[in-house]
Amino acid sequence: MKRLFSFFVAAVFAAGSATPQLDAGYLASFTGNTFPSNSTGASPLRGNDGHVNFAVLDHSGGTPGDTWGTGLANFDSIFSASVGSASLDTSAAYLYLFQTINDGVKTGDIARNTVEVDAGLVTSYGKFSGVGFTTNGVPTAPGIPLGVSALPGNPSSASVGALNPGVSLQGSLTSPLSVNLDPSGVLSAVYSAFGPELISGHKSIIWGYTSNSAPGFANTGILDGVAANGTVPYNAITPEPASFAMLGFGLLTLVGCNYRRKKLFA
Repeated sequence: MKRLFSFFVAAVFAAGSATPQLDAGYLASFTGNTFPSNSTGASPLRGNDGHVNFAVLDHSGGTPGDTWGTGLANFDSIFSASVGSASLDTSAAYLYLFQTINDGVKTGDIARNTVEVDAGLVTSYGKFSGVGFTTNGVPTAPGIPLGVSALPGNPSSASVGALNPGVSLQGSLTSPLSVNLDPSGVLSAVYSAFGPELISGHKSIIWGYTSNSAPGFANTGILDGVAANGTVPYNAITPEPASFAMLGFGLLTLVGCNYRRKKLFA
């Protein structure tokens, strides 16, 4: 009986630990940058060279007005919901943030930055006016991404574990014209629709979405005439609470049957 009970406890614990555990504020394993780069193109295929900064924060590190613990007072109030989105979902477990940087080395003007999402699990999306990322209190900039720079590539890997990440109000940031959610599974920061693009040597404000699903990794893309891809967090599907209930019920039934069998043969 004791052995079966121990197995039950261990199994439930193992099932619960199959998803990323909550840490206060920024999740180190999902905070950093990627460096999509495709520098082989010639005009008008100009090549692509820019960072995408990212961070995932969870609800456990927050305070009133700064629900996910970004470190900036009244961060929630800076949110501007996109057309088609609800207002900022401050009840959501996770906040997914992104920032596009045009490093100005081999890049033309960036027209669009996309990130892969599970659209059905996004609860709100939009942008945060005038806000950019910081590392150790210093704003990120062209050539200075969030954390240690990822290696350039198409696709680029992700570099995570940025030390002392944060956000701050900053000047000279470019706002996407729109942040659009496609039901097929893409969230796009659009910098050009026959208008201004994210020009060489400039960086965007922070944009992103909320979700109740814990993060995994998927694709991001930047477009400046040619496309280059990198690796960023996305809202991976996590086990439903019903799964744990079913597991618990099944194991308890097993314990009960074993107990009844022992009584019959005692």
